[in-house]
Amino acid sequence: MHGSRHMFAFLLALLPLFWSAADIRACNGLPRGEVLAPKSGGGFRRLRVEIANTLESRARGLMFRRRLKSGHGMLLRWKAPKRIAIWMKNTYLPLDIIFIARDGRIVRVRERARPLDTTIIPSRTPVIAVLELPAGDARRFGLRPGVRLRLPKSGRCP
Repeated sequence: MHGSRHMFAFLLALLPLFWSAADIRACNGLPRGEVLAPKSGGGFRRLRVEIANTLESRARGLMFRRRLKSGHGMLLRWKAPKRIAIWMKNTYLPLDIIFIARDGRIVRVRERARPLDTTIIPSRTPVIAVLELPAGDARRFGLRPGVRLRLPKSGRCP
């Protein structure tokens, strides 16, 4: 019994490495929201996302995930536009990486980023967000440079 208490305390101490305390208190996980992408025939497609808006949650991204449904992903957000570089270290799923400017316009799409690859994928220009989706979703949903997305202002708890 005594050893299991120490193990629990040790694991609890490691938790901030994976999620910020604010994320845990606020949502018991990452906040969720929807990115709205225009459909070719009018209207919008709703992409369900987890919102990574802290240093820790952005650094973790979709690392270690084994499954991700089409139309679901992660939105990494920053408070101010900046040049971003992404890699696929510890990411087991092939992803489409979509770089988004302050006005919601897609500025770059890196389709089918390879799992576990440590090659840097730069935004090339300042961006406010990066949308990570399952490989093939960018093409499937017509997400290409110039398309304007509607990003959630904030997320809600799961």
